[in-house]
Amino acid sequence: IPENALNQDRYISMQLDDSKLQLRFSPHGLQFNTPANLSCSATGLDLSSIPVGTEIKLYYCNEETGMFEEMHSGSITYDIESGTITCLNAEIPHFSEYAFGYIKKLYEDP
Repeated sequence: IPENALNQDRYISMQLDDSKLQLRFSPHGLQFNTPANLSCSATGLDLSSIPVGTEIKLYYCNEETGMFEEMHSGSITYDIESGTITCLNAEIPHFSEYAFGYIKKLYEDP
């Protein structure tokens, strides 16, 4: 969290739901004056359902629409064999629920 991103000192926490690849930050709804930078790595995840070569992205759950919206991130890499996802330099404007995911193709190009 960058200097002066908050108007006062706060205790914060992050939880990972590894079954859904979701991150929950608390206190929920905390807004930053300047976006925080998320860099994290998780290992031992079951990534077997991700097609090889798929681009993983970070999404935010918009509570007003109930939809996940893509967030800007520097890079997200994964290794299916080791079950590892690494996210570098994702911008977090507020604390909420975020998830790693991908857009599933409904068909393959011929």
